[in-house]
Amino acid sequence: MLADAWPWLIPIFWGADIGTVVFLAVLPRLVREWWQTSYFTKRITLVGSRDIESATLTLHSGGHYHLQKSWSRPAASTGIVGLGETGKYVEIENGFELTAHHGLRRVLRLSKQEAYESTYLVEEDTWPQDDGYSSLGGWMLSTYDAKPEGIQ
Repeated sequence: MLADAWPWLIPIFWGADIGTVVFLAVLPRLVREWWQTSYFTKRITLVGSRDIESATLTLHSGGHYHLQKSWSRPAASTGIVGLGETGKYVEIENGFELTAHHGLRRVLRLSKQEAYESTYLVEEDTWPQDDGYSSLGGWMLSTYDAKPEGIQ
């Protein structure tokens, strides 16, 4: 009788495992955080570069943003090669105000707008803990929207 019941007990023991229970408890938060900055919610992509640094900033519906910054270092050199940052943004007159989850505040001010490209100047608060790696102060970030078909 016990041998017949054993195959049905495996899913119960597997489901009651502490790792599975914790994973299932955390899963909604992981999905929500992924969705907030996913490809499907992206509104605007801004890109910029300076020396060996480059940055990609994506603004998403729902007021969330994701900043990805990278460094192109020679093979023999050492140092940081990339970092990411998430936070919230609000649209303001002539730009956007970004606030990182760790508190750093940036303002993107529209400096130039053409038919298919907008350029923003980045202004940011001074941050006492800043090591310079996360700074975008003075950067120009541009977006390029694909031209509609048939337009040269």
